Amino acid sequence: MIWGEWGSDKIRRADLNGANVEDLVTGLACVQFITLGPDAATNPWTDLGNGLAGSSGMPALLCEGTLIAGDAVRLTLSNTTAGSTGLLVIGLSAVNTPIAGGLLVPSPTLLLPIATDGAGELTIATHLPIGVPVGTTIYLQNWLNDIGGPFGWSASNAVLGTKP
Repeated sequence: MIWGEWGSDKIRRADLNGANVEDLVTGLACVQFITLGPDAATNPWTDLGNGLAGSSGMPALLCEGTLIAGDAVRLTLSNTTAGSTGLLVIGLSAVNTPIAGGLLVPSPTLLLPIATDGAGELTIATHLPIGVPVGTTIYLQNWLNDIGGPFGWSASNAVLGTKP
């Protein structure tokens, strides 16, 4: 929830109904709110941290997109060693299990093999399928074979996406 100070305009922005969409709230005479709609929704992605440093430092996972069915979603992995191989771990819940000196955040529902390019980066472009219910959560984290990491692994930060 985002709250500003009551100013002379007497308007605040907040998610009053838990729909992950900001509402406008006015305190003029009585409390009223107006849902701004999906275009004004807050970012559906939350960085959960819990990366594990390797040869190139801490791998970074950045997720972009609205998580509205059919809209583009882009996952960008950076700060890894060139030609790294590993797994993109996708889960619908968190397991938060210590493993290989780090913390595996997603409960593994799907494991996708990945490989970074010559710059140690990887971009995956996709979209959320139609029919995914509002409020569905998606946890993502990359685990990479990395001789510079504890037990030969490094991990990106975990990211949580919540469908508005």
